[in-house]
Amino acid sequence: MPMSIESGAADGEEVVRKTEPESLEIERSRTGKPVPRRGGRYRHSRYDPEKEAERLVKRAEGRDPRLVVLLDVGWGYAVLAARRLFPKAKVIGFESDLELAELARRRGAWKEDDRTVFLARGEDRDEFELLSRFIDEVGAARPVFLSAGSADSDAGDKWKHRMIELVEKIVAMQRESLSTSARFGSLWWENSVRNLEAWTRVPDVSTWFNKAQGEMVIIFAAGPSLDDSLELFQGGDGGVRLVVDTAAKRVLESGIRVDAVLAADAQDWTLEHFSKLEVSRLLATPIVPPALWDRGRERILMTLAGPHFEWMASAAGMRRVPLKAGGSVTTFAFDLARRMSPRAILLVGNDFAFRAGRRYASGTTYEGRFGMHSLVPNRFLTFENYLLRNAVREEDGQVTDEVLRQYARWMEWEIAATKIPVYRAVDFGLLKNSPVIPPDVLRQFLERPAWNPPRPLGGTSETVPISEKRLRRALGSERLRLARILTSPRKRLAELGPFFEPIVRPFAVASHLDGLDDEAIRELTRRLVRAGDLLDEVLSEDARR
Repeated sequence: MPMSIESGAADGEEVVRKTEPESLEIERSRTGKPVPRRGGRYRHSRYDPEKEAERLVKRAEGRDPRLVVLLDVGWGYAVLAARRLFPKAKVIGFESDLELAELARRRGAWKEDDRTVFLARGEDRDEFELLSRFIDEVGAARPVFLSAGSADSDAGDKWKHRMIELVEKIVAMQRESLSTSARFGSLWWENSVRNLEAWTRVPDVSTWFNKAQGEMVIIFAAGPSLDDSLELFQGGDGGVRLVVDTAAKRVLESGIRVDAVLAADAQDWTLEHFSKLEVSRLLATPIVPPALWDRGRERILMTLAGPHFEWMASAAGMRRVPLKAGGSVTTFAFDLARRMSPRAILLVGNDFAFRAGRRYASGTTYEGRFGMHSLVPNRFLTFENYLLRNAVREEDGQVTDEVLRQYARWMEWEIAATKIPVYRAVDFGLLKNSPVIPPDVLRQFLERPAWNPPRPLGGTSETVPISEKRLRRALGSERLRLARILTSPRKRLAELGPFFEPIVRPFAVASHLDGLDDEAIRELTRRLVRAGDLLDEVLSEDARR
């Protein structure tokens, strides 16, 4: 929309004059503050926009918000009020009018820092990436949404609602991540330290980035539709074939060619998926059980995002590029697939739904452990009671549960964020926005020659001794730091650096929100003492060499 800008204000600011009925105009309130107007609609009070914004934000008083999300912020008065009234909170300001947003940025009304971020419809910014980095676990614990205005168009309303859904998704991801960290953070840390040699000897997954141009990446997961799909791949070797660990046994025993098996979980039951299997190529995170690395003839490291993993890579002097995590191994596989720059991605068995009482395909390790019927142990626990106890529900004609539904929502967002065509092998499951692949398109890719993976870089005999010695020296320094901290953990919690983040994270969030009681301090101390014992064990192994 055209806009004329003149210099004429006493303070040297730009003055926007109307050039057509719906053009943007900036007027002054009675208190002298800028008030945007488009047509006959004023975005703020013509009397005192700051007082108006304060009244809006005060609605959140008493809730102690740690994340304030403001919709249609206009000139940003409500953002400033939220920062002032809630000094411990982060603030997000959304604006559906790009022209207004650009002018507010240019005039300095929108200022971003570590507590504030603004986003406008039509800006060339990765919304998911930006907000994922901005919204932390503390903010996710207590978010508040407030509307400072309304959008000027249906498109603006749709964008605003999409941003609300995006923030809710990231909040849910952070809460799930924090909950998982509380249960498994210490195990992640222990496995990462025990996998010291993997950090220094195993090449990085980034060597596969951009190496599937012209190919289709096929991701095999263990959902029930895997049973329907395997025969589709018997007639050719084409495509880059990534198999998540839960589906490895079923796919490999079907005689289907596989390029790599992916593993991401820390629990020992991960090893069950590889019982009596040796895979040609294993892609695993640094938190998997150390014994798992022996199951792959060729091994590649998929690192995670987070302070601890960044610390480990930096201490070893190794290049490690993290993949996105989002609840399931499938998320790793999908992030890797799109970074390989293929022509298309095909999802096989990525269902996130039950069928005939089954959550997993037949012949998979988890079918016996988590199949619906195995979870109904006797006649006193009926199928209907199981559904009620586990929040099983029907959605779009599919039976699912809350965990699978959340995973599916995350995958839908990831799919929506990529420009690569994403298909399903069969019409089943929650990912209905992805079409079923036409048979002729599938045949076109399967008839291609087998993909030739790049030779992994790094982990050479020249670099391993240097990186391993560097990492062990850094571990020794952290052991000394921990010994000092354990003399007074309550007072010195803040001194624990990024190396201990998986252990400390839930306690740090609780400390920011409500403080730590004596029981929490005792539990944190117990976990840190265990961490010190493990460091002593790892470092003594080095001394014996």
